[in-house]
Amino acid sequence: MFCPNCGSADQKPSAYCRQCGEWLVDPKKSASGRGSHPPEQRIKVMMAFSAVNGILAFLSAIALYATFLGKENAPWPVYFAGSTLLIITVHQTISFFFGTGLKRQFKRGRGKTNRALEPDLTTGKLIDNPDEAYQLAGQPSVIEDTTELLETAPVEKPRLSERG
Repeated sequence: MFCPNCGSADQKPSAYCRQCGEWLVDPKKSASGRGSHPPEQRIKVMMAFSAVNGILAFLSAIALYATFLGKENAPWPVYFAGSTLLIITVHQTISFFFGTGLKRQFKRGRGKTNRALEPDLTTGKLIDNPDEAYQLAGQPSVIEDTTELLETAPVEKPRLSERG
């Protein structure tokens, strides 16, 4: 697949272009609408659902507790349901903040795309110096200490009995 923005070849559909960072829509999936939306847009939808679900679960828990709290004949499943709704509220709140963090990461990463920069897969930063990549990976550079690596090792002379 070719990138419609920069023309770079060998790109994967439903992914970002490796050269310019443009979202590449999969032509096979775009008719159904499944692969046409970039991750940022899907995160927005996920955050909206998390917020709505969290608010509804919290309001439902409050309604249950307000109705049955302190009543002698309140069945135990009501309190169990209220507790479960509070757990759902906490889970949805965490999902919302996780989505907020992802959204910020996408926003930061999208502004820095450049053909000369390579992504560092360990930290997500873009690096422009290839030697930095080796330092981040903990591996020596190919050109680092080459004279020491290429020095000749002492060679033992064969013994008379081995010459034949």
